Amino acid sequence: MAINCERCKKPVKLHQSLLNMNQSNYDLVLSTLSTLPEESTFDFSSFQVDPIAPSTSDSTKQNSRAQSPTPSTSTSEQETPKLNRRKSLLQSQSKFLNPADSFVFLSNSQILPNSLTTSAFAPSYPSALAKMAQESSKTNNNMSDRLKNLSRIFDLLNSEQQFDQPMCQDCTELLLEVLHKKLAGFSTERDVYQAYVKQIDQEVNGQTKPSKVTTKDIEKLEAEKEAVLVTLNEFEAQLKQLEEEREELERESAELDQLEEEYWREYNEYELQCQAFEDEKESANRSYEASLQELELLHRTNVFNDTFHISYDGPFGMINGLRLGRLPSQQTDWAEINAAWGQTLLVLFLVANKLDFNFHTYKLIPRGSYSKIEKIDDDNTAYELYYTPDLSFGKLFMNRRFDHAMVAYLDCLQQLADHIEGRDPNIKLPYRVNKDKIAGLSVRLQFNSEETWTKALRLTLIDTKWALAFASDDKRK
Repeated sequence: MAINCERCKKPVKLHQSLLNMNQSNYDLVLSTLSTLPEESTFDFSSFQVDPIAPSTSDSTKQNSRAQSPTPSTSTSEQETPKLNRRKSLLQSQSKFLNPADSFVFLSNSQILPNSLTTSAFAPSYPSALAKMAQESSKTNNNMSDRLKNLSRIFDLLNSEQQFDQPMCQDCTELLLEVLHKKLAGFSTERDVYQAYVKQIDQEVNGQTKPSKVTTKDIEKLEAEKEAVLVTLNEFEAQLKQLEEEREELERESAELDQLEEEYWREYNEYELQCQAFEDEKESANRSYEASLQELELLHRTNVFNDTFHISYDGPFGMINGLRLGRLPSQQTDWAEINAAWGQTLLVLFLVANKLDFNFHTYKLIPRGSYSKIEKIDDDNTAYELYYTPDLSFGKLFMNRRFDHAMVAYLDCLQQLADHIEGRDPNIKLPYRVNKDKIAGLSVRLQFNSEETWTKALRLTLIDTKWALAFASDDKRK
């Protein structure tokens, strides 16, 4: 038989006397509970058993107690829900609450409620069904009857108390401890009330002499009152002054907060600007270092050598891949020769400009394949440094001017070589120039073999490269 505590919901072990209670004892218990007072004057609404969580029935009872009328209210006008509950239980048990039957063995018809008797089935069921109900009621086992009896006892107890039954031993001990504390508090309060009532009785009976207040005492109290009022006014004035000072300090504090906020805002802007300047400075330093490295690389770079590549291909001298000269077995196109002469004249022109040298007798006019050398005199005669393969009489005259242009180039090369040797006596021109010859070979095309002319042009390119190498040396700027 499993019965749980109404508070902690733990199983409760019932006493053997309750389990073995016969019908007569059960009726006696019910009759005893029915004679309890209908209403208790003790208020349990303030009791709480903290260690045990209250059940749903506890909260329901507390709510019903909060809604119940005060003790001064007449029970005839309004009944509490607890009394209604008790009355309903008593009415349901009215059949077997006769004290005369306390020790009389009752039949099943007297023990069972009206709802389970055969008379309750008579109006709506046939006699066969009523007979079956009677037989079923007789076959109920003894354990079921005991459970029903215990349930009725606990319901009746719950209608009379503020705490649901059954309760386990732990919950009961906790409840008793709380009730003892409440009882001690009520006892102390009762003693105070009794002492107060005793004092009132003594004053009424004249046992306590009333205190006499004289005019002098009243004047003294009035003076003390005036002094206290003056002091109070002074304190109020001081309080007002302190309030004004506090407001002034709050205004100053607000102004300081605003100034501090402005300061930090400007400080942050300054820090951001400094950071931006530092980043810009770092970027400029990196750019400067990169520029220095690039400048150093450019200083080491020979612009003339990269721009004008002078080399040799057998008997031919070459500049930027253009052959200067021709042989009977290798007839170089005149357009290639004219372009090579234009590149050679440009080299001599640039070297003279870098060395700040001006030619005395000629002026160089580099124009690619149609370059010229102009003689500086009264008539400013210009010689074409290119050849036109035309056999007409006028073209033959122009080819003579081509020879004069090549001789003029040798003259300008010699002037530049003299200038270079004047700056550095240790440097000498590889092949000496004498009028129209270089190293004894004529540069004229007329009345000269192609082999000799080609070899003379090759030596001319060698001397030109010598001048170019001198101009490319940074130490001799």
